[in-house]
Amino acid sequence: MKQQIKLLLVALTLSLLMVGCAVNPAQQLMTKINEHVAINRPKAELGVIKWSDYYSEMLELVRALPNNVSQKNLEMTQYSYGIEMAKKYESGEISKEEFYKWRADSNNLSSEYSKKFNQAKAECEFESVSRANPNSSVEYAGNNINRKLSSAITGGYEVAMRQVEIFQLCMKAKGF
Repeated sequence: MKQQIKLLLVALTLSLLMVGCAVNPAQQLMTKINEHVAINRPKAELGVIKWSDYYSEMLELVRALPNNVSQKNLEMTQYSYGIEMAKKYESGEISKEEFYKWRADSNNLSSEYSKKFNQAKAECEFESVSRANPNSSVEYAGNNINRKLSSAITGGYEVAMRQVEIFQLCMKAKGF
């Protein structure tokens, strides 16, 4: 019996590790975006590629992100406007200084948003963990080990669902 429990716990641990190690599509896209920035921003700054091409490519990459990515709409708006500003700069309608001033302001806005989002996320994660009741409504105190394990798993699931709900409500209340 003890051997079965150990095997069950090892199997459960391994499956959780495998799930935790999987990279989700949003993370893959974010990695691709970061790589694109690292490679192509210096090229745009040196004039090897046009700023409008850089912003167009960035817009397409950001557009591919799932809708639940917090900064997606802000980034799409900024890159769309970036394309317009870059075309004005490339056609001579605005000066280099005006274009680079706009870029600095846009980057600052994005940075401020990220700071506010990360602060709200940290606060809401704390709230969700501290407010979710660790005492599950599903408990079994008998001697049947299978019922005890089932109870523990179900109780953990309930707490996790409450944490997700509290986190989402908190983020919504903070405007994210």
